Amino acid sequence: MRFNFFKQKTNLTDATVEDLIVKYKSTNDVAIIAEIYNRYAGIVFGVCAKYLKNEEECKDVTSKIFQDLILDLKKYEVKYFSGWLHKVTINECLKTLKKSAKTISLIEQNLNDLQEDEIEIESIDKISDEEINFSIKKLNDDQSKCIQLFYIEEKSYKEISDLTQLTLLQVKSCIQNGKRNLKIMLQKNHG
Repeated sequence: MRFNFFKQKTNLTDATVEDLIVKYKSTNDVAIIAEIYNRYAGIVFGVCAKYLKNEEECKDVTSKIFQDLILDLKKYEVKYFSGWLHKVTINECLKTLKKSAKTISLIEQNLNDLQEDEIEIESIDKISDEEINFSIKKLNDDQSKCIQLFYIEEKSYKEISDLTQLTLLQVKSCIQNGKRNLKIMLQKNHG
């Protein structure tokens, strides 16, 4: 979400940033934030570019920082705005990088899970399709649907989530638990 007032002309261009902050705290006038944005957005974007190396992420983080200023300038006593804004920008970039790392980690985990699934499926190839289908139907409804959609209809986690109205984490859990329960049932029958 971007502010509509970014890049607006204001009549505040002669005031220092410290004066702008004092005035903002007393008036809550978002045009003051627009003026601060006009002065510092390029610098914030440059710091973001150094850390994130992705133009869209840089735009998003820059926008978020200035959106957050609306509350942060009321909440915190900011004496040296440039240094404070620089630290805020670096922290926001690091949060973004951390989220990206978590996303990559989840993707890698899903790939590992898929490889494990392939090994387990190969080990039950000797069991008839009818027996597998019968055992899938014995699972609880969500597990049964997710197993059916994932393994038989070859749908992605996202597609299953859309079809079942379950979250991605619930889909993953249903597949993992369903797979485990299915394996236990089949091992009892052939163990």
